[in-house]
Amino acid sequence: DGLSGWVLRERKPALSPKGMLDERESPEVQKRRADTHCGAIIVVPVIFQNEIIGTITVINRPDGPDLTNVDVDLLTALANQVATAIENNRLYASLKKEVRKRELAQAGLQKAHDELEARVQERTLELHRTNRRLHVLIRSNQVLVHSSAEEELLQQICDVIVESGGYRMAWIGYAGNDASRSIRKVASAGFDDGYISGLDLSWGDTPQGRGPTGTAIRSKKPQVIADIAHSSNLWTAPEAILRGYSSMAALPLFAGEQ
Repeated sequence: DGLSGWVLRERKPALSPKGMLDERESPEVQKRRADTHCGAIIVVPVIFQNEIIGTITVINRPDGPDLTNVDVDLLTALANQVATAIENNRLYASLKKEVRKRELAQAGLQKAHDELEARVQERTLELHRTNRRLHVLIRSNQVLVHSSAEEELLQQICDVIVESGGYRMAWIGYAGNDASRSIRKVASAGFDDGYISGLDLSWGDTPQGRGPTGTAIRSKKPQVIADIAHSSNLWTAPEAILRGYSSMAALPLFAGEQ
């Protein structure tokens, strides 16, 4: 309803001298202007590449000198500079936003790549473990077919576990029926360095029998220690760590129900 609306519609500056009614303003705006005793008004459009961004308005004091076309030209030049600055700022913000989008996209691609790489490595490791287990089973079956003596069979099974399975050490012990319920080593392979001979294991419910070997015999269930260094159930942990053992599994052997 005022000069700003007229300027936006007509796309050109407007100079309204003080003390005069301006037909470009609505009666309501004219009355408000008279009641406030405002001075001369200049409104210029802010245009960039034929697009109106907004307007700049200058209102002089009632007791000030009247504004002229020189002031209009000066304000128009300023409006042109403002329009360029606004567009440059918008362009910078747009470019910054685009760069951020590309950075996020690149980060997303890198994350997806890393996750895929981790899955591939995990899958490759799992395939390697599966192939190793299959190789142990195949070699063990061959041993079972060709071995004729029990001690020879047990020793070859230990050899297969270490050589084909890649384990640091393997041993087989028999549960004794004596009073102390001792466990007697019958075969072993790999790096021992006196570890087994110093165990003095039992499968009774005693401190020497509560490790994985004694517990496996007593419970008739496999026992696994995933981290020897942080295990509270292995009293031989210091000796095991000295020999480079990081984890341990004990599997019960059955002969019928025994």
